[in-house]
Amino acid sequence: MTKETFPNTVQVIIDMLNRIDVDGETMQHILKETGMDHQMLKQLMLTSNINHVKDFYREALDQEDDRYLNEWDDDRGLESETEEEVF
Repeated sequence: MTKETFPNTVQVIIDMLNRIDVDGETMQHILKETGMDHQMLKQLMLTSNINHVKDFYREALDQEDDRYLNEWDDDRGLESETEEEVF
């Protein structure tokens, strides 16, 4: 497949995305479909405020821990505890 270039192509795409009010999930899908998701992740991490990167990393680890614990409970046949049951 040959790539074509047109004058103002980038601006046309930006205008189109703004016109359709693209959301985060759609933009993530676009990045994945164009093979740019990992490159964009790296670029954003390297150019963002390090405190924001750390916060996002902690949030990702927390979500991973929650998934792991839920899978572990499911494997053991346990139901999640409610706040009233926790002492």
